[in-house]
Amino acid sequence: VRERLAGAFPNGVEAILFDTPEEGIRLFSGSQVDLVVLRVDARGEHRRLLALAQQSLPQVPVIGVLPVGAVAPAMRIDTAFEELVHDPLEPARFGSAARNALRWRRLSQQLHEKDQELLTLDEVGRTIISSLELQTVLNIIMEKTRELVHAESLSLMLGEEGEGGLYLSVAVGEGADRTGPGAVIKPGEGIP
Repeated sequence: VRERLAGAFPNGVEAILFDTPEEGIRLFSGSQVDLVVLRVDARGEHRRLLALAQQSLPQVPVIGVLPVGAVAPAMRIDTAFEELVHDPLEPARFGSAARNALRWRRLSQQLHEKDQELLTLDEVGRTIISSLELQTVLNIIMEKTRELVHAESLSLMLGEEGEGGLYLSVAVGEGADRTGPGAVIKPGEGIP
């Protein structure tokens, strides 16, 4: 498998091999996994690892490897695999299956991220509708934005009427409110 993956991905790919389903589950549970290549056996020992891959978010694609002379599993099990290939692994077929599975994984991750963004926007929208207090709405929007962009801290400065300066309206995250809410920055001054 390692040789076939190296041939399919000349820029490199990390392959971690294991002998027992328990070892696979331990490895899979402890790290980020992008693709599982799983030998399908007649006893069904592969099913626990397959179920674990299906439960992850976003879902991890699984390529099933059928032993020489084995018949494809029943349709409901067959659909759990991204693709089924026969041993001995043909480099071109295996490489194509791995590329397709990794492309599917990348698209699945992007879809999961967009879904999280939409859920956040929905929550912000509900907050805006449910609250008439501007400061509460701004605090929630800034906190959700900080989570969405994975920032340590965010600050929102609004224009001050009259003198034309900026005042700190909202500061969220660790160390964001060093100057304290309401701090004013006059034109020509730097941000502390």
